[in-house]
Amino acid sequence: DLDHEEFWVIYLTHSNQVKGCECLSSGGMDGTVIDVRLLFRGALDMKATYIVIAHNHPGGSLVPSTYDELITRKIYAGGQLLDIKLYDHIIVGENAYYSFADEGKLNFSRKKQKTDRFGCHIVSKNCRINRMTTTPVSGLVLAKFLLSFALAIFIVSGDTLFA
Repeated sequence: DLDHEEFWVIYLTHSNQVKGCECLSSGGMDGTVIDVRLLFRGALDMKATYIVIAHNHPGGSLVPSTYDELITRKIYAGGQLLDIKLYDHIIVGENAYYSFADEGKLNFSRKKQKTDRFGCHIVSKNCRINRMTTTPVSGLVLAKFLLSFALAIFIVSGDTLFA
């Protein structure tokens, strides 16, 4: 068990292959600061299409803080601009996790847009934007992946993602 908070990011390709994993921030007992620009610089450098972010709560609480929700929204919005999808934000506590995706907390669209008979969003009378579909990814699958990845890192290098 870590006595401080760490914030990690996993960079994935369009076929969900891991391009890399890094600790973006290591903080104090009740928080850490994340620079979103550094996160996306890493994602762009690695040519990532998707990202998964995760951090631990040393106290064991799985309730997202206001800052957790704010940074998730900020990363989600930045990813939309760069076409880098945020798959999930996972909070790891004592023997459990909280998944923003599983809880439906990654849908930040403002309001439902009108669509035409072809399922395309109507922006104006003369302009249409094709509807995009996404495949939901289970937080449980990502959490298992994150934990198995942490175990692999531990075995290879002796370091851990979350103790």
